[in-house]
Amino acid sequence: MNKINTFLQKPSAFWIILLAVVALTRLVPHIPNVSPVAAMALFGGCYFTNRRWAFALPIAILFVSDLLLHVGYLLGWRAFTGFYDILPYVYGSMLFITAIGILLQKYRHPAYLIGASITSSVLFFLITNFGVWWNWMRDTSTLAQCYVQAIPFFRNTLLGDLLYVGVLFGVAAWVSKKYPSLATLK
Repeated sequence: MNKINTFLQKPSAFWIILLAVVALTRLVPHIPNVSPVAAMALFGGCYFTNRRWAFALPIAILFVSDLLLHVGYLLGWRAFTGFYDILPYVYGSMLFITAIGILLQKYRHPAYLIGASITSSVLFFLITNFGVWWNWMRDTSTLAQCYVQAIPFFRNTLLGDLLYVGVLFGVAAWVSKKYPSLATLK
């Protein structure tokens, strides 16, 4: 128990490991688009008061999980690669979602978290599907069609974001009550 308390005195390590563990869920079979990506960005923005950490950590963890997905693809373990044409749009949307998380630093009430999660899902949907259209279609008559065809994936994104925001922020609230030194990071 003493080792656990010593570890919890290092808040950065705890939150980084929490985000990394959640990111690993991307590596196991799951419903398409039900992933922790936006939740990690919201969480990073909300819990890291140091802006560099807030923006860099979720992107770094996302990159490492994409790298692992790509290695799995190259080894034949996965059907899809971790790197694809719209990656800049995914990472760009994560930066915007992190900014939403920064706005949440003083407002961690569940209603705000649900609203931020839904806003993040919509933002991700709009940005990444624009990226799909821009990279593969680029015909103005197909832009609306691109968004319409992505609606089934949006439902999954919304579900995944709400699920993982609940898990991450729920664990964070519980741990922060038990160990107040972990409430925010510098």
